Amino acid sequence: MRNRDIAELQSLAPKYLAGLAGEYWKFRMPLSLQDAAHFIDNQWKARMSLSCSAIESIFSSQTQDHEHSGGRLVKARIKWFLGENTSIYAPGDVPSFVLRGKEPTIGNVLDDLYDVRNFLAHGDRVPDKYFSQFSHSAGYTTTETNQLAVLEEAASFIVRASLIKMLQDDLLENFKGGPESQAYFTKYGLVNSRLATSNP
Repeated sequence: MRNRDIAELQSLAPKYLAGLAGEYWKFRMPLSLQDAAHFIDNQWKARMSLSCSAIESIFSSQTQDHEHSGGRLVKARIKWFLGENTSIYAPGDVPSFVLRGKEPTIGNVLDDLYDVRNFLAHGDRVPDKYFSQFSHSAGYTTTETNQLAVLEEAASFIVRASLIKMLQDDLLENFKGGPESQAYFTKYGLVNSRLATSNP
């Protein structure tokens, strides 16, 4: 744990505990789902499915008019909420040689993340390209990774960063449940009928 993590934990702990104690279901539900995903060691499909469900529980909700659901809308809301150019890795977390010169940002992982999510949700085979291994060496260290590992980290980051932002920006009241989050995103034009005529 880094010093900055400890400082952030100390500053957000009272709000975090308040979020757990109150009826803030769009905070508590994704937290529970992501916590479960974190402790599944040998089932990547289960981890990814739980993380994607956590994302959906934050950024979508069911309504009869379908104004607040769907992958296209969720991706637009994530980009707006967290910033399209936000890196999924904190500075210094991953050596530059591992990233192959292209740092993954929210904007450039969301389409692939949702493709994998859809393959899993609909029982389809995940294409081989997501499993292709690539190696990078720096001195005596060799790192093996693949696109799927990056997408897993992206899903986890989106959940963690969104929950932290709710606390930091005092947004819990906007994420008590479906009606509150619907009103919040509608205020900023992030509903399906508005996306049809704009490109947030």
